[in-house]
Amino acid sequence: MFLIISLLVFVLGTLGLYLPILPTTVFYLIAAFCFARSPDRLYQKWHPLRNIKNILSNLLSSEK
Repeated sequence: MFLIISLLVFVLGTLGLYLPILPTTVFYLIAAFCFARSPDRLYQKWHPLRNIKNILSNLLSSEK
């Protein structure tokens, strides 16, 4: 569920880059929140990448 929501919100955020009506930053923050709560399989796929590993580690450590 969170994966579908995060993908939709990410697309809205990307549209916000070109349409001044949509707030890009808010949509990207919501997408990051939903991606962090998506299935563990997705987390295991993206976690080994160095840049994303740093972002996810910071995000998850600040929650606890």
